[in-house]
Amino acid sequence: MKTKSFSDFFASKKFVIFDGDGTLYLDKNPIDGSKRLLSLLDMTGKGFVIISNNDSISYNSRLKLVRKILGVNIPSSRFILPTQPTIEYLKEKGVKSFDGLVTDGLRRDIINGGIRYDTNSPQIIIIGFDTQLTYEKLRRVVSHINNGVDYLVTHTDPLCPVKSGSMPDAGSIFQLIRAATRKEPVVIIGKPFRRIIDYVLRENRLDKKNVLIVGDRADTDIKMAESNCIDSVLIAREKGELRKLRELKLSPSYVFDSLSDMLKET
Repeated sequence: MKTKSFSDFFASKKFVIFDGDGTLYLDKNPIDGSKRLLSLLDMTGKGFVIISNNDSISYNSRLKLVRKILGVNIPSSRFILPTQPTIEYLKEKGVKSFDGLVTDGLRRDIINGGIRYDTNSPQIIIIGFDTQLTYEKLRRVVSHINNGVDYLVTHTDPLCPVKSGSMPDAGSIFQLIRAATRKEPVVIIGKPFRRIIDYVLRENRLDKKNVLIVGDRADTDIKMAESNCIDSVLIAREKGELRKLRELKLSPSYVFDSLSDMLKET
């Protein structure tokens, strides 16, 4: 049983980690309440970051789009894609070259991060949300992996929410690669895995007890929160997420039907 009101609970938090797609915005439209919530954080002096697994375009293009959607000049330090921790991982491991199932935008970001693009003899394969996927790219990277090249996955979301419903995401591409190669990735970067949350906590010097995670997906946002002992709020826009909570035996701190409902209790 909860021992305090949501308003008291929210007031006790100093930093909020938001999911982006499906929580603050959907496709190219803000979700009702998102602008008011970000304004409230600004007025109360709380810090925040937005984490999105959507690496289908370049980091700068995605940040520009999110700023336009939300009408807020979000600093780059407040917006995280798997791109940043992926580049960090590659540098940690001394990787000099890559190939992969990635869009032109993500490919350029990784090149700009100091890693060479090499379709002939890459040191690693990167599997991302490749909306420019072709059979030739697929054939090439499967051949590299089957010849002994390791691969990483930027995230495992099977579907990306859009206004019309959803579209196949990196997780679906990953399952194809796994089936074709019978090999597992050396690391998975994005939500709900540790690499991205560790990156956010470290970059912002956060104490977990002061942090709140707000998201719309049980199997990514809430799972990430519970795996890292961080309080969470599920925005259950889709009623199927409540079923997932039960199936995964997850217990967010609070559940609301919408951001607007959450704001009413703040």
